[in-house]
Amino acid sequence: IIIDTLGQEYLLQNSINISMYANETAYNILEMCDGKNSIEDIINAVIKQFNVAKEEVKKDVLKILLIAWQKQFLKWKGENIFSSLYQNVFMLFI
Repeated sequence: IIIDTLGQEYLLQNSINISMYANETAYNILEMCDGKNSIEDIINAVIKQFNVAKEEVKKDVLKILLIAWQKQFLKWKGENIFSSLYQNVFMLFI
């Protein structure tokens, strides 16, 4: 849910009242998270829009998805791609 627009940023709030800011590109990426688009679909759409190298786009899209997931704006349909990342980080601290 968009709460406010601040220049070129959006203030978003989810159903449990957690807020986050997103620029227009991040907001558009989150809008594509509809359960139908794969991460690869989203990456390809951003590449097409901005004509940027795939590795750069992939890194940015995954970062946005990670932040949105951490703030509970996203739920995974199927396997959570970040679960192994968290398991590996957790294991480093043991």
